[in-house]
Amino acid sequence: MDPLRPVRGGDPVRMSAATQNAVLQAARTANRMRGFGTASASEREDAQVLIVAAAALTRFQAFALGAVVNTPVADGSFLRLPVFNSAAVTADQPFGIMLDPAPAGGTGRGLLFGLVPAQVSILSSTHQYVRINSSLALESATTGYARIVWAGGTSGSQWCLLSLPAAGAGPDAGSVTGQILYWDNTAKKWTVSVVGTLATNDLLQWDGTKWVKVTPTQVTFLTAWHLNKTSHAFEVKTQTGYVLNPGTMSGWTAITDADGGLLDEGLTT
Repeated sequence: MDPLRPVRGGDPVRMSAATQNAVLQAARTANRMRGFGTASASEREDAQVLIVAAAALTRFQAFALGAVVNTPVADGSFLRLPVFNSAAVTADQPFGIMLDPAPAGGTGRGLLFGLVPAQVSILSSTHQYVRINSSLALESATTGYARIVWAGGTSGSQWCLLSLPAAGAGPDAGSVTGQILYWDNTAKKWTVSVVGTLATNDLLQWDGTKWVKVTPTQVTFLTAWHLNKTSHAFEVKTQTGYVLNPGTMSGWTAITDADGGLLDEGLTT
């Protein structure tokens, strides 16, 4: 007999173990999808929390976690739906998205992990990530805390489907072969390297098809020299730096003075 056969009016209700288990499983599945009920943390397919809004929050607005309200020790409800105070979002830091509007002092559900719609300012059609910008708004970027799964357009303010968080997805494809990214530990993101940011580790280089880790070599450069007339010795100034490909050392090369003649022609090695 089909354990899920509908019951007709007047039929006796005899619920077998198989039917009872099927009903419970369906209820758990519905709870996981809605984020309510008694679904355990291990059964949840996303990470929803209840947010107590310090200031009014609109639906699908970004938020940051503040202090926890219902600690696991003091309140068993934490295991079903953790409650946190909201905090102001900070540029280039992790964030969640509100699923419900919440007035100041009120509560609403927020999503920390999973798929969620949000309005994003699209700066480039090639951007695959979303970050909090300096104006504390969501904008597209080459790296960010959330990944764009789908965007409604290629520029301007667009509804997007975001995946929270984007950890493990990696940065966007490079735009130029040989391009270098370095890890900015303050902003917690990969950033295109510019002069002065080359470090001894945490570097990625675009080889034309993928990002590969590279380790620069520390070298010492001769930056200046002069002849000390008091000590009758040549003195030099050096500076330490890092290069990705130091190459090979050249042979001895004659250098000339300001008049075009060889320096100290009478000296021998």
